[in-house]
Amino acid sequence: MFLTLELHQSVSCSCTGTFAGHDITEIDMSNNRKVEVFSAGCSVCDDVVRMVEASACPSCDVVVLDTNDVQVALRAKALGISRVPAVVIDGKLADCCAGGAVDAATLKAAGLGSAKA
Repeated sequence: MFLTLELHQSVSCSCTGTFAGHDITEIDMSNNRKVEVFSAGCSVCDDVVRMVEASACPSCDVVVLDTNDVQVALRAKALGISRVPAVVIDGKLADCCAGGAVDAATLKAAGLGSAKA
């Protein structure tokens, strides 16, 4: 089994088998909502990570990306992210992250916490 880890933290897994002595069950990720939280690891970013994780549903694949990593920073720039924390849902920067503060209502309107149709 090969694992590629480029993320700071992940709260979802998409694999089967055994890893570090633990059985891992396959999760069908094809209909999951991809939620990326871009973070610098500060306390403000940590608050947003906790809010996103608390708002996510079982079909939300939440990953936290460390913008101190050059590749993550390049991806953030390509998505139009100019400050952190920032949340991208299914490849689109959440409206609240484009100009204002991150807020749960805007993220929920973008799909956080609800399964894809």
